[in-house]
Amino acid sequence: MSELIEQLREREVRAMEQMGAGLRDLAATLHLFYLRMYPVKGEARDATVTHRQTDEEKMRADQGASDESDAEWIGRREAEFDAHPTARAQGRRKP
Repeated sequence: MSELIEQLREREVRAMEQMGAGLRDLAATLHLFYLRMYPVKGEARDATVTHRQTDEEKMRADQGASDESDAEWIGRREAEFDAHPTARAQGRRKP
């Protein structure tokens, strides 16, 4: 009788080992499936804010518009004019 019990225990141990190996293989397969379905996310990057120009903004840019006030715009043009002596002389010539 003890021999029969010993054989049944060995059979049970082998069955448990086979079930454990099967579960281990299943866990490895599910782990790979999980990694494919839900990949590891990289580090978060800073947001990049973009702005598409409207037709009006494009037209203003094409015409040379800027965000300068009128006084700043005129002052810069006068400084450029005064910086070139030939342009200044031509500009002050009376017709």
